[in-house]
Amino acid sequence: MKISQKVEKLDFAEYQVLLVLPNGELLTRTFARSNQVYAAYKTLIEALRRYDGVGITLETNCSALYDEFNGEQNPNARLLNELREVLARRSIALTVE
Repeated sequence: MKISQKVEKLDFAEYQVLLVLPNGELLTRTFARSNQVYAAYKTLIEALRRYDGVGITLETNCSALYDEFNGEQNPNARLLNELREVLARRSIALTVE
């Protein structure tokens, strides 16, 4: 299964996230007083709560999410830890590209 994520900066500290889910559904969220990585993580976590026991490939333009998920991971990263909890509870194998 594949999810496409696009994060766009709308204004100072305002981001819009568009996810295209595997069934073609569009999930759009706007975050005010935020940063890019927060908006990317929160929208992804919301979408992943819909699935159980699947493998998902995420294509994202958020390099911070990509780098943190695939690189040297800070164990104190709250959003990454929240994502890991959802993946574990839902038995989801996630690949981030």
